Amino acid sequence: MKKYIYLYAAFLLGFSLYAQEKSNGTFFFKLDDSYIVESKTSPNKFLLKDKNEDEVFYFKGVEILNDLNPKEVLCLKDFVRTSKYYNKNKKNKLNNSELVNFFSNSTVYLVKRKNDKTEFIKVNPIVEIYD
Repeated sequence: MKKYIYLYAAFLLGFSLYAQEKSNGTFFFKLDDSYIVESKTSPNKFLLKDKNEDEVFYFKGVEILNDLNPKEVLCLKDFVRTSKYYNKNKKNKLNNSELVNFFSNSTVYLVKRKNDKTEFIKVNPIVEIYD
């Protein structure tokens, strides 16, 4: 009987470790300059309008694709302003560490309409901390 308990415990531990490394999925967010804007000084740097005083969260563009077909394009502002990532009652409203941790385990595309074409910009999350 102990043998089965050990096997079952090993199975649960292995499954738990696999689940922790699993991706959060693929997200498509609308890029329309209402909440996320491309930096004027750094190309392929996409900044959120919500900022903290001592650090900044942004996406860095790594690849542009044209042939994707997403089921749904989300609003990044609505997504970010959930209680897990945003607290309007704090001085630093945006929880950058939680946000970058979540998006680091995801595939993220910013969807941009340009000259009657749709571009899908694959991005990586970055947090810069200021001294």
